Amino acid sequence: MESVYLWKAITLEGTSGHGIATGYAKKSVWKLLNQQGYYQISLDTVLRDQLRIALKTGDLIYILDSFTSILDAGISIVEALEMMVDDRRSIIVRYVFLKLKSDLHQGKSLEEGFSELSPLFSNFFIAMIRLCEKSGKLSQGLHDLQAFYQHQENRYQELVRIFRYPKIIFSMIILMSLGVIVFVVPMFSNVYALFKDELPILTQMMVNLSGFFHQNSLMIIAVFMGIAVWGYLPVIRFFHPWILLSQQLQRVLQSKEDPFLYAHAMSLLLESGQSVNQATKQATECMSEKNRKHGHLLTQRLNSGLAFSEAFQSSRWFPRSFQRFIVPAEKTGLLKLGFEQIYTYIDRKREAQFEKWSRFIEPLLMLILGAVTLTLLLSIYLPIFDLGNRIG
Repeated sequence: MESVYLWKAITLEGTSGHGIATGYAKKSVWKLLNQQGYYQISLDTVLRDQLRIALKTGDLIYILDSFTSILDAGISIVEALEMMVDDRRSIIVRYVFLKLKSDLHQGKSLEEGFSELSPLFSNFFIAMIRLCEKSGKLSQGLHDLQAFYQHQENRYQELVRIFRYPKIIFSMIILMSLGVIVFVVPMFSNVYALFKDELPILTQMMVNLSGFFHQNSLMIIAVFMGIAVWGYLPVIRFFHPWILLSQQLQRVLQSKEDPFLYAHAMSLLLESGQSVNQATKQATECMSEKNRKHGHLLTQRLNSGLAFSEAFQSSRWFPRSFQRFIVPAEKTGLLKLGFEQIYTYIDRKREAQFEKWSRFIEPLLMLILGAVTLTLLLSIYLPIFDLGNRIG
């Protein structure tokens, strides 16, 4: 498989050049660029794995911020990309800027350029770029996208902060349990031998686990090291159980975001002057593939003559808040305001749920830690207490 390289070089005239090249080896790419009149070449390799994973929210915010800050200064997108190709944030961000620059020089639209960079960019991102270009409000749309992803990033950082403490607690629980099973339980083996088959169930489980760990210690260490290394190997890392689980979780979370994204897209589309039919079709494209059928079904019901309130009432997929806010908005002819209210309501509801669950995490962890500690102590000392009663 050919590798992807980002190159930077200087011509005989002294002008600098940038671009993307593919080849099986750096040497062949180097020779090809030399033949084209480029010298003092520097090549950076883009890993294929990097092109198959969606960009992090922080990188999306950075790309959007780069676009908005330059566009606000009155510079065109092509000129902006010329200025951004030397970006040093990361090699994947440089690849995005170089690819977009190349596509725009070939006469493609910005939406087509981002589409060719999928799966680095989500369907929602590409759909929003499309509607911003069609409405002629690209700068405003990019600002809205930046604000949306900044909100997502702030929430993610808050989650990281909240779960930092749970990670420490769970690590302590795992280490404490392993320490008891591997080192403490064998110290009581002579005492447990007196009971033969009369050990309590918890103690018997601990003894069996301890024996298993001691008999298969090398195999267990090898398995754990193999799983750890697996996550860093190219190509096959995408079949790692943890990565597959993470991808599945992301799909589930993304599908739950669709009503929120739909309301946000509808408010922006109607604000840009799109007709209701056009807006519903384009807003449906912002949804994940799993849930687009619900958006298409809603569009069909609207085309059949139903009002928005009736269409939402007949759909069990859209939350009831859609009907509640759309009914008065439709009567007053302010559909855009109705979708803005839905977007704000869902966002506030999510914030409230987030704060509610974050308050319960720490007490719940203390309960789990206490329960594990009590279980370990009982499994170790119950036979000893029983033995003391028998002697008495």
